[in-house]
Amino acid sequence: MILPSRKTENVVLFGLIAICAVFLSLPTARWVQAIKSFGFYCLSYGPFLGARTFEQMDGIPENVRQLLRAREENEELRAKLREGKWLQQQLQALRLENERLREIFQLRGSLRWSWILARVQGREASEWFRSFLVDRGERDGVSVNDVVLGEWEGRVGLVGRVVEVAPRVSKVLLITDALSAAAAHLSRNKEQGLVEGKDLERLSFNYLSETADIRPADEVVTSGISQVFPPFIPIGSVRRVLPPDPDLRYRSAVLTPIVPPSRLREVLILRHIAPGDDAVR
Repeated sequence: MILPSRKTENVVLFGLIAICAVFLSLPTARWVQAIKSFGFYCLSYGPFLGARTFEQMDGIPENVRQLLRAREENEELRAKLREGKWLQQQLQALRLENERLREIFQLRGSLRWSWILARVQGREASEWFRSFLVDRGERDGVSVNDVVLGEWEGRVGLVGRVVEVAPRVSKVLLITDALSAAAAHLSRNKEQGLVEGKDLERLSFNYLSETADIRPADEVVTSGISQVFPPFIPIGSVRRVLPPDPDLRYRSAVLTPIVPPSRLREVLILRHIAPGDDAVR
């Protein structure tokens, strides 16, 4: 916006004075006197309005600057608020990660374990529920029969074990594979059984005693009888208890895995630390 300068104000003022002089030089007839009175009224109020307008226009730049400063301060506050929310989310994520690791390391019992974080690198459609590759290998300290865990919806559970190791990649046999099996028990009452894969996203819990107290939603965990899997690792929850088979002397149930292997993007490989080996990866 271009504001009137002081020179412009002076020109307007001299112009008004000249008009007044013209009115004063006119004859003193009644109609002339009426025009003079009306003109003096308008001209006397005109400079007042002009001065007020100039004063208001002079204040516009300062008002604009104040509005701009207020807008900048508002944007800074909004940015700090967004940053605060982001930091709060990061802290929450770190807290959850810490709780997950604590839960994992509570599975150690009397054994010592280190852990290696690995990402799922690839899987074949024909082996979707059987195995996948991870981006960690022998150079990272991975060995055959290392236990593989995963996390889903805030819970940590058994995924499988390492069956093949190359320098930079490893193959994980999933717990859902038909060749997989793990000694397990019900966490509620320690009823023993064997969890076996079915090549699907579900598991079988077999060889329970005929009088076993097993119910839907019961949690099944590793029993520690196996030399491969540490005790108390969550495997799955009872989805359905199968009716007794008169030809079998045991009961069975269908489990839903705690961690669905087909949806994982990263896993945790547990590595047993032998006595005298203090390396933690």
